[in-house]
Amino acid sequence: MNNRNLHRVLVTFLFLSFLLVSSINISAIDESSKIISEGDWFEYVVLDASITTNAFFGAWPPGINYGNWSVQEGDQIKFQITSIEEERINCSLSLGNYSFVNIRDIDAAAALTLSIYPWNGGFIANASEWDQIELQIKNTNTTQTILDQYQHTINNTLEQFKARIFNTTDYNGQKSLFHYHDETGVLLEASTSFGNYSLNISLISTSFELEDKQGTFSLNFPMFLLIVSVIPITLIFKRAFRLK
Repeated sequence: MNNRNLHRVLVTFLFLSFLLVSSINISAIDESSKIISEGDWFEYVVLDASITTNAFFGAWPPGINYGNWSVQEGDQIKFQITSIEEERINCSLSLGNYSFVNIRDIDAAAALTLSIYPWNGGFIANASEWDQIELQIKNTNTTQTILDQYQHTINNTLEQFKARIFNTTDYNGQKSLFHYHDETGVLLEASTSFGNYSLNISLISTSFELEDKQGTFSLNFPMFLLIVSVIPITLIFKRAFRLK
């Protein structure tokens, strides 16, 4: 094989190899993307709670009082998304034997103290704006840390997540510890108290796929085709060196 043909083979080989790597990277991004949508639900177990009757005041504005509620250890809390609007998640919420419909996630955040005023984290925090949230809670005695290997059992399976942790030591009497799934903003665990009120909950099951998939790849048809194409090119390339 002359030098010109050898050069063509080499260029073709490098080009196909580049396409193969690009295809793998795109596959990884697609596999790791997660979008919360209408109908998704999240179920929590109450690990501990104060023996109090609590008013369900939604976030201001308008600060509506939706009624009273209470839970005790062992009760379940179910949060289900009914609709998603721009900058707003609407939901239904079951708290033990109490139910609330047509409320906002931020209403649940305010009523259950799953929030650090003026930020209402709730059951689904805005994960795309962690930096902005950090500014909102700057003067609330709250630290924000990231745990790369946070273990949590969901749907009877022990999983490992990247979690974002908010720890409020004492903000006007509030003490809270929130664990959020870093990529999607789903609340994994919360322990919060204010005055005589306290609540400790943990996510136990969900219809939403939370597993972190970074680094896993699927061999789709374009990738398979590229691999099949690269193999004969490699053999020709090796033969050219033997003949030279």
